[in-house]
Amino acid sequence: MKNFVRISSVFILLGGLLPSQSLLVSPRKSANLGGYTYYNLPFARRDYTGTRPKYRQGRLLQVHDALSKFPLPIKGLVFRRGSRDESDWPSWKVQVELTLSTAAVTSTTMSRTFAANHGKDATVVVAKKWIQFPPSIYLGRFVYPFIYKIPFDKGKVFLLQAGKSLAWDAKVFDNDLSKKPAFGGGFDMEYAYLKYYAYGTYTRWGRGVNVPGQNYSFYCYLNSRYDNRYSGREIALYGGCYYGPPSGQAFVLLARKEMPAGIPVWGNGSLLFLNPGTIFYVSPPRKLDGRGSAYWSSIVTTSFNPPLLVIPDNPLLYGVRFSAQIFALDKNLTTLYAANMMRLQMVHPWQRVGPFKIAQIYAYNNANAPTGYPGFSSYYRRAMITGFLY
Repeated sequence: MKNFVRISSVFILLGGLLPSQSLLVSPRKSANLGGYTYYNLPFARRDYTGTRPKYRQGRLLQVHDALSKFPLPIKGLVFRRGSRDESDWPSWKVQVELTLSTAAVTSTTMSRTFAANHGKDATVVVAKKWIQFPPSIYLGRFVYPFIYKIPFDKGKVFLLQAGKSLAWDAKVFDNDLSKKPAFGGGFDMEYAYLKYYAYGTYTRWGRGVNVPGQNYSFYCYLNSRYDNRYSGREIALYGGCYYGPPSGQAFVLLARKEMPAGIPVWGNGSLLFLNPGTIFYVSPPRKLDGRGSAYWSSIVTTSFNPPLLVIPDNPLLYGVRFSAQIFALDKNLTTLYAANMMRLQMVHPWQRVGPFKIAQIYAYNNANAPTGYPGFSSYYRRAMITGFLY
């Protein structure tokens, strides 16, 4: 039965939308790029005891500016999971009411009062009801499809006016997550996040070799970070490795292509997952400490454990995908050990792709809250990545 659920989940993930449906994603860049943060607001707030129903409630209103240059008949909303939680998620359901309107404000002028943000054409497109969300399996830290669908009630269509701001307002009255005590996941929906710095995405592949004397396999992670506070606005590659050969020397290979099955190297169980003909960078060695660990910082200006690479800011690199693997020699430089492989997608700074034309307010513990907290400021701005079906 478990295998059937996993196989069904794969079909759901790969199936996407129905052929008759089209999708408009906001922010637009999020159609093919992952978000930078994840929250369970408003659909998946958990009441772990099952005795405090108000903890399962929430309200969230978002304003999206200038979604379309043409009128658009919107027929539903869709969302996608965040990739931080490395769990398989079972099916779950929420009790929700959804209202859309031509916003009376923009993302920069919105009010903390929910009603003040709605235009005169505010329409309840989903009357209070239970909606079932499908299961989802963890596929790595990359972009997931939009499978959490909120279709409008029969006959309900909201006509988005050309060039206008749109507000959607979700009141969540309950969910059934407290009835799934065996599951400890977060059900974090994916958010876009604008601030001074941003991170890329990554996922691990394969397994590193077991180094003699270590209790766990040789393990690594790598990622990219952008920070516009530095004069050059550089992109830093950073990360770390663990359970390698104590006091050895580690180095990193970057490649355009990979060999997912791996090929044996050195005769000790180590596998090379990178395609040798596509390797384009070999890092200088970094000394492992006495526990077999090494670190590359994400801070460009540090002299202590500097980044793996500091790359001048270049829009051509935004969203680029490649693979990486760490190898290490023991302290006597006689034996080579391989860690797992990493699949990376370079950071895509929102600061470089134009204004962030979304803002939100939210409230906890009350689906009918009259006012909420702002999800935006001069320092950061966050909003759930939303797909509009038409």
